[in-house]
Amino acid sequence: MLDNIKELSPAEAIVALRNAYGMTRREFCEYFDIPPRTLQNWEYGSRTPMPFVIASICKCYETEQENKRLNAYIELLNRQNEELKAMAAPRAMAEEVRALGK
Repeated sequence: MLDNIKELSPAEAIVALRNAYGMTRREFCEYFDIPPRTLQNWEYGSRTPMPFVIASICKCYETEQENKRLNAYIELLNRQNEELKAMAAPRAMAEEVRALGK
């Protein structure tokens, strides 16, 4: 989603990042501890954030997206594990019953 972030102006990059997060200005400011006036100045282009600010927010976004993907995989694996346990339980019980009958 942010593949072209380096091609954007700093103001456009900040807006793109905020939109990628799906946050209002207030939410974005609270999340990243940025004074609202500072964000407003960055988005309007009257001030320019230091390049590391954009890079850091971008890295946070990428990391959070990767965490979401990994958590989705973990949930899938947990569901599959539970299904396998459920499938194995009757077989194990049948083996126990057979062993008792001997």
